Amino acid sequence: MPFEALTICAKNQVRKTVKRFEATHLISLVDPHDRMPRPRRIERGNHLAMHFDDVADPSLPDAPQRDHLTRAIEWVDRLPETARLVVHCTAGISRSTALSYALLRCSVPDQKTMAYVLRVRPEARPNALMMRQVYAIHATSGQWCNHKS
Repeated sequence: MPFEALTICAKNQVRKTVKRFEATHLISLVDPHDRMPRPRRIERGNHLAMHFDDVADPSLPDAPQRDHLTRAIEWVDRLPETARLVVHCTAGISRSTALSYALLRCSVPDQKTMAYVLRVRPEARPNALMMRQVYAIHATSGQWCNHKS
């Protein structure tokens, strides 16, 4: 996924960001019991909502799982080349920045990817558990993404 096709925001900025970015797709990473209504601009099949906590301890019951990352990557792999994606979590700092890094890392070198994430969200502190999972997936499967770039 090219940089210009992805942006990151907090939950309370979703509607404004979707409109301003002219987004066609949305990924919501929210707490297990949180509801995330889909903005009208985003069609039903163009919204992926995943529910897990923003924690770094994998032993906690609602911790991010490797399956969350692979599910999102596979979903994004199926997007049309013209897709414009907004990724958000509650604060737009941890889960969304880690996932955005993973999605962009599929087609862009590591240093450029993190630099972009920090440019879009200077307050980014990617979820440590998710980042460990990203690096583990990449280390064990080499080229693990099929994104169009």
